[in-house]
Amino acid sequence: MLAIIKSATRARELRQAQCVYLAATTDWTNEQIATLLGLSPATVRQMLYLFRKQGMEQVAADDHGYQRRHAALTLAQEQEFLARLWLDQQAGLPITASQGLGTLKEMFGKDSSVSKPLVYNIFYRHGWSCDGTQGAPESEFFPPPNPLSPDSALMSVYTPKNVTKPRTTRQNTPTRVSDEVAHALLDTLEAHLVAGQAVTTPDAQQQLQAAHGIALSRQSTQRLFWRHGWKQHRFEGRAFWTIGPNVNLTALQNSLRDRHASSLLSTSAEAALLADLETQMLAHDTPVTIRLVAHHLQALCAHSVSAGAARKLLLRNGWRQVRTHRFAAWVRGNPPNLSAILGQLETSAASLPNLALSPAQAQAIIEHLHARHASRERITVQKFRHAVEQFFQTSLSAGTAAKLLRKHGWTLHGKTYQAHWLPPEHRPDNAA
Repeated sequence: MLAIIKSATRARELRQAQCVYLAATTDWTNEQIATLLGLSPATVRQMLYLFRKQGMEQVAADDHGYQRRHAALTLAQEQEFLARLWLDQQAGLPITASQGLGTLKEMFGKDSSVSKPLVYNIFYRHGWSCDGTQGAPESEFFPPPNPLSPDSALMSVYTPKNVTKPRTTRQNTPTRVSDEVAHALLDTLEAHLVAGQAVTTPDAQQQLQAAHGIALSRQSTQRLFWRHGWKQHRFEGRAFWTIGPNVNLTALQNSLRDRHASSLLSTSAEAALLADLETQMLAHDTPVTIRLVAHHLQALCAHSVSAGAARKLLLRNGWRQVRTHRFAAWVRGNPPNLSAILGQLETSAASLPNLALSPAQAQAIIEHLHARHASRERITVQKFRHAVEQFFQTSLSAGTAAKLLRKHGWTLHGKTYQAHWLPPEHRPDNAA
């Protein structure tokens, strides 16, 4: 036992040996040993139980703590199970809980008492991650950041000759790309880093679409970066990616700032716009609102401008927000006609420029969604917003999009991320 204590290389292995040694050489209680070693009394009792039942080798091998106390399978069986799934994942099949349950039944027979919670616990214990809500049929699981390789020790328990015939699965939107495409994409982006250009998630999406014709979602693109060791940094509310220790963060931050500045107005153009708005405010009691500023910015920049960009512009130039009971306006300093501006804001709020769609534009989008729904496509708020950006080059918030859908008689069906919208003629209560 003393030899195990002297040769221990990990803190947990050392505490396991010390626990057994103290229980064998002293008359201390489990509570006293737990206090000395920083463990719980239940953990001490479990270590001693394993030692009396299977010896010190089993205690040292139990490196998963409480996670394995209620495991239905041995560690070797779990490794064989995960090795099968890993090979299926390498073959391009999405790994779901249902597929894992089917693999378990193949291994232990269809009459075995296995269930989906058992699959979730195995994934959790071995570090597999889920791309959605646990328990949803569409949720896909992924191996740890450093996936198993065919020559690893874990793969030795399951050889390729035992691989079953790939199961037929429904083709969904791709969530991963092949290793060849991923390496080609990341090599191109790494060359941009070497040239001092900041790499963002939209950059990777655009490069993937242009070079390989693959439309990958933002979340899947971020997972692609993380799986290959890239690190995300944030600067002035924007994110960019780097890899490796020898990175000039200052140069990349300046590149990101210059790129963002080039997409907006110059400093002189910003000053001229705000001076014009301030003149109208002082001369005609015109309230300056976020929507008004975004409306002017959108006209000058020839692309959609978010409310956040308009707010940052005002704050950057020393404007402050003043509020009435229902609305908010922006002023610089203390204008003498502040009370008149607030009164005008209350009476004319409905006539201020609105960045939402006109009735004709809304009707055109609704007809477009009807056609997509007729082709058995699920309509979500995100698809509504993408259609608006595609046809009218403007942006809508998720709340505004939902209000427009409800206004035209569409109803929300389902919950959380599976929710979709149904037109009036396809409501569940009208299905009969």
